[in-house]
Amino acid sequence: MSRFFPPDRRTLLTLILLLFSLLLLLAGTAEKGRIFSRFTEKQPLQRMTLAEESTPPFVPGCLSVDAALAGTPADAIPEFSAIASADRDTVGQLRTFNAYDHNKGEYHTVVARLLRIGKYGLFYADTSFTLADAAVQKLQDDFDGKIYPRSRNLFGEEANPGVDGDSLITILLYDIRDDNFYDNTVSSIIAGYFNAIDSDPRFVNHRNSNKREMVYVDNQALNDDPDFTLGVLAHEYQHLIHRNLDRDEESWLNEGMSELAIVNSGYPRSSPV
Repeated sequence: MSRFFPPDRRTLLTLILLLFSLLLLLAGTAEKGRIFSRFTEKQPLQRMTLAEESTPPFVPGCLSVDAALAGTPADAIPEFSAIASADRDTVGQLRTFNAYDHNKGEYHTVVARLLRIGKYGLFYADTSFTLADAAVQKLQDDFDGKIYPRSRNLFGEEANPGVDGDSLITILLYDIRDDNFYDNTVSSIIAGYFNAIDSDPRFVNHRNSNKREMVYVDNQALNDDPDFTLGVLAHEYQHLIHRNLDRDEESWLNEGMSELAIVNSGYPRSSPV
């Protein structure tokens, strides 16, 4: 039996999601000749291609555990034990994160600066990319005022205070390494992802885990289209919640809930179905 929702609430949300998907399908029918999604086993993230657009689209995705473990057998990961709460970083402080390269299937490091400490989130950004102060402030304000409370009210809660002993969610803004990162003629960009090994107690002692509740968001759209980036953040935050409450959920329902989270938070949906 699923642990994600009580049966009556789960049934209601499933029906809402099915209706939502039908509406998206009808709305996207006219666009099918111009825009489409593709999914492969090699690349576990949903991708989108715009054949006639010069600007690559930004599409959120969810990193599979098998990919995230990068070839490490699950039974080879040391058993999790509670992590003592560390002193929280201060604004301006640098921290090195492990991030996933979706093109090469391996990890690399990102040096990021803590730009904002919100009511519910810690907002870090790659030091090699300049973000507009107003855009980062909007990200903080909307996460604190809309995404966090609305998502928790509808879907449930992430582990809190979580594996790092901190109640705040880490949001890392950086240029996600995907096919477009290495070849800018590729007309698709991964806009964000959630990595379960950062917060799932079964995997948190993996060598590449950041040992905290966090999501990753591509920084390229934030300055020009903050609402889209906020939609990506809502999508990925739902994955964080869902992982805590039902880690064995069907992927179609999990992804559908994340699309619903975008609309529930008041942002444009990320893609037609």
